[in-house]
Amino acid sequence: MTDFDSKHRPVLERLLEPGETLDGICAASQQLGLFKGRAVALGVTPRRLILQPLDRRGDADGEATSLAPGDIAAAGADGVSGGWPSLASAVMDRAAVKLTVKTRGGEKLKLMMMRGGGVLGGGEGQQRGVEALARWFEGAGS
Repeated sequence: MTDFDSKHRPVLERLLEPGETLDGICAASQQLGLFKGRAVALGVTPRRLILQPLDRRGDADGEATSLAPGDIAAAGADGVSGGWPSLASAVMDRAAVKLTVKTRGGEKLKLMMMRGGGVLGGGEGQQRGVEALARWFEGAGS
C-alpha cells in the first residue's frame, strides 16, 4: 500500500511554479455542505497552499485551488481566530483539527485533518504536512 505523501507528491509537484518547493502534504476532509464533503490533498509551499480534490479512490479529481497569504481574509482552528500565531499553535496542539479559512473572494473553506503520528493519525508524512501547514500560517502572519 502506498502512503499518502508518496501517492500525491508527484501530482502536487506538477502544479508547482518554477523554483517553488513542496514543504509538506497532508490529507484533509473538506466540508462542502451540511451533508456533503470530499477528500483533498493539501500541499504546502513557501508561497501558497494547494488544495487538490480527490475522488472516492483517493486519486486527483478536478482542478486544484491555490491560496496565497493575500487570498486569505481570516482563518481559525477549532474556534481559534484572529492572530496567525495562535492559529498555528492550535493546529499543533490537537490530535485532530478543524481549519476554517475565509478567502478575500468570500469563499469559506472548512478542512478537517488528523495531526499525524501513529497509524491512526496518518503517520509521519501527515505529521510533517501538518507541521509545514502550521509554519506556513506562522510565516503568513509575519
